Amino acid sequence: MISGKLNRILIVFCLLLLKSYALIAQGPGFPPTPGGGVPGQEGIPVDGGITILAAAGIGFGVKKLRDARKNKQATCRQSGK
Repeated sequence: MISGKLNRILIVFCLLLLKSYALIAQGPGFPPTPGGGVPGQEGIPVDGGITILAAAGIGFGVKKLRDARKNKQATCRQSGK
């Protein structure tokens, strides 16, 4: 089971992640400079790839925490016998 402190950190992280989607909707910005590239291709879009990487990182972190907790419990049992 996840400890109380880790649970709070996870909830805050998820809330901040959900809040960041509201910040994506921005105005069109400044017009491109004359002769400064192909119209409509002013930048590189950063979309779902970041979300997938963040989810993978969270999953990896949770797995590492569970493995560490399991190893700690096994060590405690061995030292007690």
